[in-house]
Amino acid sequence: MRKISANYIYSPNNGLLKNAILTLDENGRVYELRENKSPNIEEEGTEFYNGIICPGFINAHCHIELSHLKNRIPEGEGLDKFIYSIVTGRRSEQAEIEKAIAKADEEMKREGIVAVGDISNKIDSFHVKSQSTIFYHTYIEIFNMQNRMAEETFSKGVNLLNTARNEYKLRASLTPHAPYSVSEKLFTLFRNNLNTIDNPISIHSQESEFENDFIKTGKGRFYELFTKLGMETGDSLPREMNSLKYISQYLPKTPSLLLVHNVYTKQTDIDESYLESDNTWFCLCPNSNFYISKEKPGTFLIENYPDNICLGTDSLASNHRLSILEEMKALQLEHKELALSSLIQFATINGAKALNLGSHFGSFEKGKKPGVVLIERADLQNLKLTKESKVRVLI
Repeated sequence: MRKISANYIYSPNNGLLKNAILTLDENGRVYELRENKSPNIEEEGTEFYNGIICPGFINAHCHIELSHLKNRIPEGEGLDKFIYSIVTGRRSEQAEIEKAIAKADEEMKREGIVAVGDISNKIDSFHVKSQSTIFYHTYIEIFNMQNRMAEETFSKGVNLLNTARNEYKLRASLTPHAPYSVSEKLFTLFRNNLNTIDNPISIHSQESEFENDFIKTGKGRFYELFTKLGMETGDSLPREMNSLKYISQYLPKTPSLLLVHNVYTKQTDIDESYLESDNTWFCLCPNSNFYISKEKPGTFLIENYPDNICLGTDSLASNHRLSILEEMKALQLEHKELALSSLIQFATINGAKALNLGSHFGSFEKGKKPGVVLIERADLQNLKLTKESKVRVLI
């Protein structure tokens, strides 16, 4: 058995426990987490660390296959121009792509990330993910705005899904990209032809005001973008409603629905949709939103749905680092009222539940193997992160 203690250890049920002791077996599985009733008396064989111990972080939204685009896309030009850069500039030498993917995987390990919800459009990342010590749930993303292409697009997605599951033994599911990039017929095929028991869904939602404009009117900056890219938009008819209400009618019941970004999500959007609160998660990616559009997640979801919030990094095409700790810092900077225990909750147990991995990761419950991370250089008196706060992986 290995006993570990620190100034604070995070527990979802009890918050930050002072001088608690975490005991793990030789395989890194949790035996117990208990409070130390006599913190001034050293318990034999206990390792003590200065800082805050928490379970390994969960990166609920990433595109590791875009890692080769790091520093290639200008910042702050808006989502439409970002998408244009991705579509027109994604091609690179295969060796460069694979090297960048492997490097990104190593970066996440150093940052204490133990599980990732990763988007895939291609096979490029499958080998690295299949060999990694990080647990990846791979979301096979489908998109096409033309109804006449729905069957072909869906079939290609299913084929890639089967490759991920059968050849690379990855946990994977099929998912639509975003409300503005999937035709009504493709949404219908998706809803009617899946075994939803093992098919968690992750969909980009209300990342930009252009999304609501396009769904409501069929026009706006997204329409101009798709026209510039030579994409047919004739099947994207005006829906006269915001995008969250629109897509909610096409999403099948699932063990986990992950809505990503949510910069423009409001209470009326949630009230008017057909979402089930017990399995709907809101993933915030603050550094990516700022990189792309100089936008920041608002207070609405944080104040009203704290138990449904998790964190993601998005890709290195839209972020400088793949670090959940850096996302926590970004949120704390904008929302100074946020307790550190809430930030850790977003980064650990909420993310695990959002990926339908709550029985394996996210908390120090007996039998779990969630990884052990030490947050160093935090403000332990006021329980806040600092600019100098960093991650040290203990297990």
